[in-house]
Amino acid sequence: MNKNKNIDLTKILPVLAIAVLGISSVVFHQTMESCLIHIKMLLLAFAQNISFSIISRARNRNSHNYHLLAAVCSNGVWFLTFQHLVLNQMSVSMVLPFITGTTLGSLLGAYISREIEQILGLSADATKDEIKKGGAENRYYFKNYALFIILGVIGILSIILSKDPRLVAVILSLAYINHVTAGLSGRAKNRGSHKYLTITTAFSAAVWFFTFGFLIKNNMSMALFIPYTVATVFGSITGARVSMAIEKAFGFKPDEHKQISTEFKSLSSFIHSWYLLFVIVASCLFLAMYQETTFLILIIGIAVYGSQSMTYVISSRASNRNNMTYHLCARLVNGTITFLSYKYFVDAKASPDIFAPVLLGQTLGNIFGQKTGIKIETRISAVMDSEEKKK
Repeated sequence: MNKNKNIDLTKILPVLAIAVLGISSVVFHQTMESCLIHIKMLLLAFAQNISFSIISRARNRNSHNYHLLAAVCSNGVWFLTFQHLVLNQMSVSMVLPFITGTTLGSLLGAYISREIEQILGLSADATKDEIKKGGAENRYYFKNYALFIILGVIGILSIILSKDPRLVAVILSLAYINHVTAGLSGRAKNRGSHKYLTITTAFSAAVWFFTFGFLIKNNMSMALFIPYTVATVFGSITGARVSMAIEKAFGFKPDEHKQISTEFKSLSSFIHSWYLLFVIVASCLFLAMYQETTFLILIIGIAVYGSQSMTYVISSRASNRNNMTYHLCARLVNGTITFLSYKYFVDAKASPDIFAPVLLGQTLGNIFGQKTGIKIETRISAVMDSEEKKK
């Protein structure tokens, strides 16, 4: 009866401090219109990161229906959040409400997701469960895939009813491919293979560049909202399923830290382990030289997107682990850098000159983010937490 009486202030006070900081940043503005713009930013970032935490965890659990619903919410709210940022020219005054919303939303999203997983009995490694189901699900095909079918119909109608079908078709294609690669990369962040992470990250970064660039050049038009959401949901589900098959084939599992080693017996073994990364780095540097990208832009791009991707990986892993302080710190840092990285991208208007630094930064950031996350989790004994409360 008395187990929950003692409150851990070390966990509550930082959360309260962030909430107070965020609320104060949205109310002290000269006009009511400005206040409402910043309040909307706070609420959108809050909602977006509730859904972000849920989709991050759902991608690594064994229920495609749960994943499907989470993807609809996450991708739809992401579009509205960054539409708000882009239409307001990524104003620096929005950074505090954005950070507050992303941090608090991510924490609440992880809590909500854990409760859902407890109720539904979902496990942390979906690979074996989803691959083996097969025939049992086929008997209830429409029941299990009703929402999937409905979304497909909506996607087709969005092309037919659009004033510019070609524009809709382009975003459907880009967004689908983007979230297939994001789904692969998202699961790779929580698995024990740096080669798998290197490949999926490079593809994901390249497709993301063109997808987000296309959205920016079309001012995040609401005409793209429905096709973007539909395509990203299909892509996210496809990416997760394809990744499950790859993981089963190669034996990739969560929390297998020994597979990522920094100890090599010889130079040849080191090169064999990292040759894919060497190829990507060399290709990006060659492209930067060919485009005559200035050294300053190259360094800034790599630094911004490297740190953004690194903290994103750590934050994604933290939302799947059982340590709230780890999650809080990771999300706080990532929220700040994410805002700066999107501002850099929007201000540059998705110029081809920044493609090489963005791709190189995201690839390096993901690799070292995974390694850093694993070291932190090993030190603080943070593991996948879906089954820790079974009694």
